[in-house]
This record gives sequence, structure tokens and C-alpha cells, in this order.
Amino acid sequence: MLTHYAQLAQEEGVAALAIGVELKTLEEETAHWQHVIREVRAVYRGLLTYAANHDSYQGVQFWDALDWIGIDAYFPVSTTNMPTVETMLAHWHTHVRSLQTWRQHRGLTAHPVVFTEVGYVSAKGTARRPWWYPAACDAAPVAMAEQRDAYEALFRAVKVSGLIEGVFLWWWDNPSTGDVWPDGLQWRCFFTPRGKPAFTVLQEAYR
Repeated sequence: MLTHYAQLAQEEGVAALAIGVELKTLEEETAHWQHVIREVRAVYRGLLTYAANHDSYQGVQFWDALDWIGIDAYFPVSTTNMPTVETMLAHWHTHVRSLQTWRQHRGLTAHPVVFTEVGYVSAKGTARRPWWYPAACDAAPVAMAEQRDAYEALFRAVKVSGLIEGVFLWWWDNPSTGDVWPDGLQWRCFFTPRGKPAFTVLQEAYR
């Protein structure tokens, strides 16, 4: 299946390809992943990564066969709701130091680290549980400021770390879901930053 998409990626000039996303129960199958990577490289000349969850990237044993270390970076950055940017930044510094130490220990310092996925809902508690999907906005107090501040802390941490070389966001919006801007049923508390205070932070970060 993957070589089919790798061939399409090559034909379309895609710059980078993820060979998998958060396949945690399969990550220990190192020999199989190495085989997949060889098969993909035979038909695709772009950059390859794998998107490991923030709590499992250290166990992946095939990073050296890839070009990027990909992390879905839903690291908790607070123990309370509505934390300050400085509080979240302090948590980020801890996560980044751990990542740096691990990368050095594994001899992977030549491999760029890319956040293949990271995002925050616009509801109270997103800094404590960035992976959290509220069941509905009625059960999740809207907190545009917490989403905005979480992105501010993220990009400040990325800027000063000298380690993270790219960030892909989850997500913009999708017309097939209730998270669509501007008047989808879940727009007020779900992940999209579009049309919210967080958007100005993203504009400045990517500028």
C-alpha cells in the first residue's frame, strides 16, 4: 500500500512523506519497518519520516533509516487550566531537554526533529491535555486565550531550542466535519485556529 503512495508522491514532486502515523503497537517491528523503508526509497527520492506519538518516539528503533525524526508533539505543558505562557514555556524547556538528551544518546544528532503534528483546542484544559477532543462544546468551556497562549509558548520554545526544524499543525479546518470555520457546530471549542485569536500567533510564527 505504501509503495503505491510513494510512487504517487514521486510523480507529483512531493517533498517529504510520512511512512506511518502513531502506529504504536507496530513500532517494535523494526525489521519490518526497515524493509518498508527500503521498498519506499526504491520508488521515491524525497525525504522520509515517521510520525511517532510524543510518548513513544524514544522506543522507535528505525530513526536512523529515515531523514527526519517526526514527533506528534502533544506534550502536556501545564498541570492546571489557563496557565501563563511562561508556565507552559517552562514545561516545553523540560520536554526539549529530554528530547535533546535522547537524540544525543541515540547518536541521531544529524537527524532533524520535526513536529509532524501539534495543536490545541480552544477550550479550558488544552494545555494539560493537548490530545484532548471535547465531546461537544457544551461540555468544554471555550477558552480562546488558552489556545492562543499555548501556541505562543510552542513557537517561543521552538525558536529558542535550536532543535525543532519544522512544525505541522492540527488542524486548520475541514468542511466534512463539525470543526469548519466560521459557523460549524464545534468551531468554538475545537482545534482549528482559523478566525480565532490564535491565528495571529500563527501568522507571526510562520512569517
